[in-house]
Amino acid sequence: MAIIQVDNVSKAYRTQTVLEQVSFTVKPGECFGIIGPNGSGKSSLLKLLSGIDKPDTGRVLLEGRIAHSYPRKQLAQWMAVLEQDSLPPLGFTVREMVAMGRYPFQNWLGDESAADVEPLIEHILQRLQLEVLADRTVDRLSGGERQRVALGKLMAQQPRLLLLDEPTTYLDIGYQLQMMEWIRDWQQKEPLTVIAVLHDLNLAAQYCDRLLLMEAGRIVTIGRPREVIHSELLEPVYHTRPIVLEHPVYEVPQILLHADRKNSRIKGED
Repeated sequence: MAIIQVDNVSKAYRTQTVLEQVSFTVKPGECFGIIGPNGSGKSSLLKLLSGIDKPDTGRVLLEGRIAHSYPRKQLAQWMAVLEQDSLPPLGFTVREMVAMGRYPFQNWLGDESAADVEPLIEHILQRLQLEVLADRTVDRLSGGERQRVALGKLMAQQPRLLLLDEPTTYLDIGYQLQMMEWIRDWQQKEPLTVIAVLHDLNLAAQYCDRLLLMEAGRIVTIGRPREVIHSELLEPVYHTRPIVLEHPVYEVPQILLHADRKNSRIKGED
């Protein structure tokens, strides 16, 4: 059974339609990427998948149940969301923030009936190389370090489904690769399904099993990176024609951008 099933979903805010007749499924254990230009409906779709919002027409099923019908705490016991900047610069320590990932499993007193979770927290700190920062407060961390702590908090949650909303947007290239490698390593070691909204098409092609390309709230195509990342499909969507090459190590498509400088003219140059 598909972990996610989206059937003919449409969504509008006031008079603006943001999603129109969107349908797809995601299998357990898959890394499924959602790509498209700004305003194409990617983040709106992620809100529906997370159960935060509900469609105007159609349905979103999570493990066979309507997504927005789940109680939030119940859903948080098996689904987690990582946003662009998930952690505000608060005064909690790194260890305390990671431990907050256990909240969905705690009673109203803050106790958890399961076995001692301290070994889990320590393992996550070690796995994400956060041990040296464990007693530092989040407000003293860089943006890249905070995003790493946010990932650790989600690891403590032990979800089966992870939704990523442009998680590498504010990270430098080193942190971008590190973040995606940690997520891939996590996915390979645990029964984890990943849905990732990504702006970077090269990262999307390198880390996702399949890609959904969107434009103006509609699906353009769904397929493996090699089927989606090519100039003829991307040009009408992004309004630029990229050069598509093959990655020399991973053998996936990668793009180079170029401008037609000979025929372009900067506004106000006349």
